[in-house]
Amino acid sequence: MNLYPKNFINQVLINEMQDIVIKHPYLAFLLICSGIEFLGKRIDKNNQNWDWNSQYQKANPPFDNAIKKLFPKKYSLLLKKYSLRDQLRNGMIHILAPKSKIGLTQLKQIKTEK
Repeated sequence: MNLYPKNFINQVLINEMQDIVIKHPYLAFLLICSGIEFLGKRIDKNNQNWDWNSQYQKANPPFDNAIKKLFPKKYSLLLKKYSLRDQLRNGMIHILAPKSKIGLTQLKQIKTEK
């Protein structure tokens, strides 16, 4: 399978994660946080060094960059107001639970008859 970034996004972040979102919504939050991080890394043309401990990386966190560039109106205010990276991303990735300022919820999917 060819998993160049565009193919990886389509195959893994969209198609495969869709199954997990439907079947395992809680675990989907973990994968979504990692996916946002990946997208932030890919869209930052100045940060193609995959060394996660670089000074540039620390000054320009990929998770924050993805939120700012991909969801500017919807979620950018949450970055500072709720420390979204720390409260959601760090919580989910490090301890498999959001920290105290964030709650997780899911919209119930309604199956329609065709």
